[in-house]
Amino acid sequence: METISQLKGKVAQLEAWNTEKNRYRKVEVAPGVIAYALKQDEDREPAHYACTDCYRDNRISILKPETWDPGRCKVLSCHRCGSALYLVGAMWPEHQKYRSHPSLEGCHGAPNSRWPLASAALPVCGRACTRSRSGGAGSGRNCCRRS
Repeated sequence: METISQLKGKVAQLEAWNTEKNRYRKVEVAPGVIAYALKQDEDREPAHYACTDCYRDNRISILKPETWDPGRCKVLSCHRCGSALYLVGAMWPEHQKYRSHPSLEGCHGAPNSRWPLASAALPVCGRACTRSRSGGAGSGRNCCRRS
C-alpha cells in the first residue's frame, strides 16, 4: 500500500507532466509523419520537434535532424528510443547502424538497460525486445513494448 507522501509525489509528477506536455502541439512534419512541436508562443527555448513515442511515455525527447546514407535521406532521429521519422527518402537496411540504441528500462525481463545480445531491433516499432525464439534470435511476437 502506498503512503500519502508517495501518492502526493505521483500527483506532483503528473501535474508537472501536464504543464510540460501543454507546451507542445501535434504537427505533420512531412506527409503522414507526425511529431510534437514546441508551441510558437513558448519562447523559453529554440523551436524543435519532440518524439511521439517518448511523449506517449510522458517524456520529451528532442528529435535531431540528420542525413543518412545511402539515399541522402533527411531524418528526424530520437536518440532516446531509436525512432526515426523520414522527411525525405525511404528507409534502407543500412540505416539501422544510424539508429540509437534505445533503453530497455520499460521492457519487462530485460537483463540490463542496453541492448542485450539476445535482443533484436524491431523494424515496426524501432525498439528492442528480449523475447527470443529458439536460436536466440529476437522476435516481434509478444514484445512487451510493441504498440
